[in-house]
Amino acid sequence: MLEVGCATGYYATRFAGRCREYVGVDLYPPHIEIFRQKIGVLRAMGMKKHKVALGLWLEMLIITALCLAIGFGIGAVAAQPVSDELLAGQIESAKAAVTQQPSFTRGIALGGPVQQELVPLEQVDVSVGMDTIIEIAIISLLLASLASLVAITKITKYEPIKILMERS
Repeated sequence: MLEVGCATGYYATRFAGRCREYVGVDLYPPHIEIFRQKIGVLRAMGMKKHKVALGLWLEMLIITALCLAIGFGIGAVAAQPVSDELLAGQIESAKAAVTQQPSFTRGIALGGPVQQELVPLEQVDVSVGMDTIIEIAIISLLLASLASLVAITKITKYEPIKILMERS
């Protein structure tokens, strides 16, 4: 069972005995602390440490995948208009500089000196290839796995009784 926005884990405790696996995802720190305490309860009820670790790892990967999807979506929508606006400002600056004094590039060719007028860009197409998107996603998921490994080792080192005793 996957619950996005699990808050304090209300459904986790309700469905703990009825589903094979439960993954709860939430980003709000007070909810995470309360859910950590509920992990202690679930462990005290007999949920195995590896199932808790797997659930935390899956939660981190799901959050990362959702953030990637949102980021790629916003980037796809905003990249071209932002690039067009930046380029328009550069074109205006280049045209103003050309009216003040023409710009030439100088060089030496086989037949003698060469002067060639510089022409500013008129259009830039912004896009990211699928291979780049896949590379970014793989790197992000690997980093999320590394971060979740650190979190899992920190959280699962506590025994259920210690987690429950830390409640305030």
